[in-house]
Amino acid sequence: MGLEMNINELPLPHIRQAAENIEVTAAMARFYAELEQRLAVHQPQCHNRGLCCKFGTYGHRLYVTALELAYFIAHHRTELSQADGSGGTVNLLEMYTSPESRNCPFQQGGLCTTRAGRSMGCRVFFCSAEGESWPAEISEWGLQQLRTLHHRFAVPYVYVEWLTALAALRKDSGFTAGELDKN
Repeated sequence: MGLEMNINELPLPHIRQAAENIEVTAAMARFYAELEQRLAVHQPQCHNRGLCCKFGTYGHRLYVTALELAYFIAHHRTELSQADGSGGTVNLLEMYTSPESRNCPFQQGGLCTTRAGRSMGCRVFFCSAEGESWPAEISEWGLQQLRTLHHRFAVPYVYVEWLTALAALRKDSGFTAGELDKN
């Protein structure tokens, strides 16, 4: 599928199943650990304190694959569904995702609130590395690894803009607060 996809094209049933599959989440954790090792060699520095999460202001977009989205959901199930104070739960996607916003809804006070489950794009992008070739090289390696994992786990490979993916999750009844509370 292309970079610009309709939210109705996102394979949400596959993503939900992958998010619940321990083998998938373990494989993704190993992938991210290896990615972090490859990044550490370059000793990148982050100085902008969250400016890159303000996609509209910074002038870029973040893209994720279906398995990255599944890992995010599996890793942040609790944060995505929290108690509302009246004995029920609230879907944080409803609270944070505004169609008008071009910012990551999980950045609060200049900090990422879902850092542990963040995507490869969040991990590889460093303003301090502008003009260097290693981020692109690591990204290409990572995308190849992700394609392999998608094939291994029979999850359709998609590469979709992050905010579009979040809008699809928000719209999908399978990701309501009650569904996210399972497990």
